[in-house]
Amino acid sequence: MRKLGFLPVLLVLSGCYNVDEGLYALDLSLDISIDPVFSDTGRLHLQAHHAWFGEAELRHPLGLIEAWEGGELSASHAVIEHTLLVPLGLGEGLAVFGFMDVDGDGVHCAVGQDGEPSGIVVTTELDGHSLALDLLLDSACLGPEALHPR
Repeated sequence: MRKLGFLPVLLVLSGCYNVDEGLYALDLSLDISIDPVFSDTGRLHLQAHHAWFGEAELRHPLGLIEAWEGGELSASHAVIEHTLLVPLGLGEGLAVFGFMDVDGDGVHCAVGQDGEPSGIVVTTELDGHSLALDLLLDSACLGPEALHPR
């Protein structure tokens, strides 16, 4: 019998891991309001997350799907339309986080800035391919982890 040595082991270890991942197209309509105690001018930044990500002991809130800019806002109310491609089988529900970049530095509440409003909306309902959500930016300098209802 001929010994193959390390060749089979190397072939197995050098193989590719390829998973066919399905994507769910979701037309998202966000009705965004800013609490009047904050400035209503600045660049809007948005993030879509799975509300819950992973399984069993590894399940945790917020698995990022996509981040994008919602454009310049100059009023306390706006409607933003966006199409998301949501990976199937990786998480549950949808959480949309947003913040207003008041000083234009691209960072949420950098040192010395404490007046950038943020907010989150979480839903478990993903029936159909369109979803309308109301997002209120009413918290000063809180990130998605702090705002997620556990």
